[in-house]
Amino acid sequence: MKKHALKKVAFSVVRTAHDILAKQPLPDRLGVYFHALEKEDWPAFRQAISTLRGEGYTFVSVNDYIRPATNPGRRAFISFDDNYKSWYEALPLLDELDVRATFYTNTLPFRDTASGDEISDYFDRIDHHSDRTSLTRGELKEMRAAGHSIGCHSHTHYNLAQLPRSKWDAEILQSKRILEDLLGEDISHFAYPFGMRRFFSEDLRRYCLENGFGSVAAAAPGLQYTVPFDPKFLHRTRWVFQATPKRNLDDIRVDGRWFEKTTGLSAVG
Repeated sequence: MKKHALKKVAFSVVRTAHDILAKQPLPDRLGVYFHALEKEDWPAFRQAISTLRGEGYTFVSVNDYIRPATNPGRRAFISFDDNYKSWYEALPLLDELDVRATFYTNTLPFRDTASGDEISDYFDRIDHHSDRTSLTRGELKEMRAAGHSIGCHSHTHYNLAQLPRSKWDAEILQSKRILEDLLGEDISHFAYPFGMRRFFSEDLRRYCLENGFGSVAAAAPGLQYTVPFDPKFLHRTRWVFQATPKRNLDDIRVDGRWFEKTTGLSAVG
């Protein structure tokens, strides 16, 4: 308990210092990500989209996001990680809001191919507190047919940095091929599990780019100000439904590059 309390105090100090010394205007190019999108969170998601639109953001696909801007103004790409049936159930909401999202999908836990034990182990591993129901392959196909982009998030959602090189094909390329066979198209975007620098490596990044991925996405808050923009390595900030829109915008404004590089941790949380 004491260790947890000290960690909480230390983070509070770091965050306060960044709020005072390292706060930036909102970036013109913004990556925002979520996990599940359950019905109880729809009002908060509507509020998130409304807030970002109110700040001048236009929502674009990941392909448009990485291309050079042809028009002035802010643009954002919305993405989701893991594998949740709630994504499929939220298709009417995304239509209502005129948002086309990118879904970085794990391929092991499709509920029409995986065993009950495999699905249970998967949700234990990702440790998110939400409905533990995954997609079927048919539901993912319907999501793609509705105009959303599908990316790869690995096969099983293991910490890739802990896997030997001999396991990378099974974890990354197998997942890419499963999605390509299912959807009948190239899968060219990858987001690595857990998102922070310590869960990936330059060798893994090079491997992904050499094996057909055009971009690799991280999920480390406080890195929206990395310059110059690298279309092959995308930074994203999580939008927290339980926080206020102001708090989420403040998280986006934090420039935590130095802190993350030196500690491997996020200045945002």
